[in-house]
Amino acid sequence: GGHKSELVTRYVEGIEDPDWEQSPDASNHNKYKGVDTWYVGDGLANQHTITAFCRGCHMLFHADNGGSPDNTGPWLRHPTDLALPTSGEYGVYDPENAYDPQVPVAWVDPSTPDRAEAVVMCLSCHRAHGSEYPDMLRWDYSTMITGGGATGTGCFKCHSSKD
Repeated sequence: GGHKSELVTRYVEGIEDPDWEQSPDASNHNKYKGVDTWYVGDGLANQHTITAFCRGCHMLFHADNGGSPDNTGPWLRHPTDLALPTSGEYGVYDPENAYDPQVPVAWVDPSTPDRAEAVVMCLSCHRAHGSEYPDMLRWDYSTMITGGGATGTGCFKCHSSKD
């Protein structure tokens, strides 16, 4: 007998914006599922997150992130499918009550966003279909200079103590 593969009937879970984010704002945007789980290879079939979808083609990029599931190692690449901490520099951004469509997050349960369950995803920093900035980023990374005063924009939305 041959090997029978399991059919995946859903890929990315979430709530799609009715106008496909033509004009996103704090209350009018896609809501994607995210997980705070270290996984390798089986993400799309088992996790159904937008990050797992991106990793379908960009897996090698994330396979060399240099980090560790307990976040003790240095990150060579920005981690994804990781909870956005609620304290420290990250605690300033409250996407549950003050969502910024330029710095989107995923949610453990997109139907009931909870600040404690906000998750960093690939689309937190990148645009899926490209942008005017290098690496398909949502903003001009060359202006993200530590101590440069770009308060609350781009990287500094989450990394608030570095602006």
